[in-house]
Amino acid sequence: MHSLGKKKKRFSLLFLEDGEIYTRDSLGFRHHQDSYPEKRQEKGRIHICSRSIIFEPADVETPLVRYAYRDMVRIPDEIAISKTIYSYTDNNTRLCFSTNKVIELPDTRNPSSYKPIQYRSPQTVYFDFSYDLISQITAIVRDFYEKNSGHYAGFDLDSIAAATSREREEALKFDTSRIESIIEKPLLQNIEAQRIHPFMQLKGILYMTDIRMYFQPCYQVSAHPVKSVKYSEITKLYMRRWRLRNLGLEVFTTGNKSIFLAFNNEEERNKVYDKLKVVVSSSECETESSVENMMLKWQLRQISNFEYLLYLNSAAYRTFSDFTQYPVFPWILASYDSPTLDLNNPETFRDLSKPIGALNPSRLSTFWKRYNDMPEPKFLYGTHYSTPGYVIGFLFRKFPLAMLRLHSGKFDAPDRLFNDIAQDWRCVLDNPADVKELIPEFYGNDPSFLQNELNLDLGVKMNGEKVWDVKLPPWATDARDFLSKMREALESSYVSENLHNWIDLIFGYKQRGEHAAQSDNLFHPLTYEGSVDLDSVNDPLQRRAMELQINEFGQTPKQLFKIPHPPRSVQQEPQIKRQDSKLTNLWKIEAVARKKTEQAIEVSLHKKRLSSINVINDRILTTGHDGCVKVVTLEKLQKRSFTVCTLPISSSCVMNEKNIVAGCYDNKLYVFNIGNGRVSQTINAHDDAISAVEYINELSAIASVSWDAQLKIWDVRDKHALMHSFEDHEGQILCMSKNEYVISTCDKEGKVVLRDLREGIISRFDVGSRIDCVGQSKHSNHIIIGQKTLMGLYETSGVLVTQLVVAGVNCFVSDGVFVLNGQEDGQLEMWEFMKGENFHKWENIKGVTTVQADEYSGAFYAGTKDGALFIIP
Repeated sequence: MHSLGKKKKRFSLLFLEDGEIYTRDSLGFRHHQDSYPEKRQEKGRIHICSRSIIFEPADVETPLVRYAYRDMVRIPDEIAISKTIYSYTDNNTRLCFSTNKVIELPDTRNPSSYKPIQYRSPQTVYFDFSYDLISQITAIVRDFYEKNSGHYAGFDLDSIAAATSREREEALKFDTSRIESIIEKPLLQNIEAQRIHPFMQLKGILYMTDIRMYFQPCYQVSAHPVKSVKYSEITKLYMRRWRLRNLGLEVFTTGNKSIFLAFNNEEERNKVYDKLKVVVSSSECETESSVENMMLKWQLRQISNFEYLLYLNSAAYRTFSDFTQYPVFPWILASYDSPTLDLNNPETFRDLSKPIGALNPSRLSTFWKRYNDMPEPKFLYGTHYSTPGYVIGFLFRKFPLAMLRLHSGKFDAPDRLFNDIAQDWRCVLDNPADVKELIPEFYGNDPSFLQNELNLDLGVKMNGEKVWDVKLPPWATDARDFLSKMREALESSYVSENLHNWIDLIFGYKQRGEHAAQSDNLFHPLTYEGSVDLDSVNDPLQRRAMELQINEFGQTPKQLFKIPHPPRSVQQEPQIKRQDSKLTNLWKIEAVARKKTEQAIEVSLHKKRLSSINVINDRILTTGHDGCVKVVTLEKLQKRSFTVCTLPISSSCVMNEKNIVAGCYDNKLYVFNIGNGRVSQTINAHDDAISAVEYINELSAIASVSWDAQLKIWDVRDKHALMHSFEDHEGQILCMSKNEYVISTCDKEGKVVLRDLREGIISRFDVGSRIDCVGQSKHSNHIIIGQKTLMGLYETSGVLVTQLVVAGVNCFVSDGVFVLNGQEDGQLEMWEFMKGENFHKWENIKGVTTVQADEYSGAFYAGTKDGALFIIP
């Protein structure tokens, strides 16, 4: 519910008090016999709630009125009223009560503070009902009156009211006349659910056909009696948490609209989720994505910091549909008083390695002193970094009814309202009761939450200043400029290099336990998932109290990471500078998709199998089993050929702009100078054929592996002297990959060895059969292994994360998300690894022996067994 001001109906469940139960609604009439003649009957909708009756007049000029049972001067009763020519029904009785006070409620289209009206003498009100039995309604109202006026008032009353309304809800069945087409066939029928809005829960029935999903509320409090969603419009399905229980399901449709449903138990939620996954096209709908997958995309800078934080919030069950678990974003800047914003100065930024409560050392020491003196259960901070009060405090200019609900029909005191960015920052640094983080809107593009566009009367502060728009820092010219610069700060180099520390605190291993204590990151135990089992609480009073406490304290996001989150890859200038570089990121899904329509350019090069491809500036360098190095100029596709050795060249790597290293079947390494076309040095490297070579920039060294089962490291600075030799394998080493100091080697028997050249072996494991190719994800703890018809993503410990079955795999290149796979007996294919989806096939590129991807020009390259090179620009 993100458009309270645009709802067609005037009534809102936000008018109910906290904990009040909505029980039923009826069409009927109101009149005041003491004040008006019978003809002044007013048509409207009568909402029966556990603490009040709310009348919604059909006349839009007449205000909504709330009659609280506690303000009634005598017990409501059914009395006889003679039928007249002005009567709208055939009833001879009315529901009658007298009250000393009423509250006029604002129209949802023009929010304002509630208006209490105190009568000098009791006023008698009569209600007539069009369709309901007056005797039945009277019995319900009398029961609520007695409970509100006695010792039942409070939690007990809410529980009894819930039980009363429960009887009606259980008897409710879906109205099949609401099905839009007669050809629809039922799949799931009459599943009890609640539709969750911010601060509102609407009970109803879920009904699924083979074409649509329907939600029918128990009570008509929205403009539409039934909400229907066509499966073809569904774009995302996410499991959610509701009051720290795994009961929620959020369905997103086109336009990024969402429906958040909560079910009675996890089994029913899962049944609906599984059914939706079947009827919604899997190729069109995004379901639970892999956190690892998105982490790799973020590390490789394929998605922004903003996009990654939104994803982590969603994966941790945070949702815009629920203020109690609203997405949480960090305070990034620490400078709100300076006239300019310098994003190159680290002092401009907040320390992202510490929670908000630990930024002020003096205040933190006070927190720890209180913690040490506190009995169990202990907590460092009495408030959470994300609570409904904080969220509403930021958004009340946009959603004023939410604040009116929170503060019993009034806006908060003017001096406490969110009205000054700089003052709010000082408050979270110094105020012992304020450790809040921000919300995504601070980094978005909608400034309405900062501006009083609804012309709300927010009062005057003690210094005489009228509360209106939020006061912005001096470096912001207006609200849009403020959001733009906040977003720029979020995407800055400083934040990119440090954001993983904040992720550890909110979503990661510093969220709870010993690491949380060491990081000054301890909150009330009830805020954590799994801290309490509400299903085991049988006492309704205790259960309700715990639910309210959970909501008020806030909810810590689901823990997503149990080990330190890796940092983002450092954005550096490439060592090999490219002329006419397009600077496009070919691994973005949009760029990958464009490859489908690009015409591949075929260049005939080698007489035999092409074995490796490298790119230096505007030149492509290839090697082949004909013992030659071929140089192709990209701009004009001019070719030059150089013979390096008489036996096949198996692999090559780039040392610098002038030199490459080639490994040959004659057991030697050849350092080849591109400028003069000559071999500058030959190294008798191994006792058998060389299978792979890599250049290690961090050590200025060459790594080579061979069928002699050895890994050797050669010092480039010392005439390629042997630095190290490792004999970790027994069988022929067939492939190798490197990531900074970490080398992965794989052999013919299926053994894998990961070695850090600074610290030694990281792990050894066996995958059972021959490994033909291997790759490592940048800045991650995973490797990809290719075996005949399998591609597997493994943790460095050897644990298989996921596996992809392909027609064949002879070579590949990957960013950890997409995989460009070449088959010697098949085609060139693109896969989205974690989804297991074949993204595209290049059917004209067959017999692939080597592949390469150029991250600077945005091109793919493939070499074939007949010596041809294919360029996909």
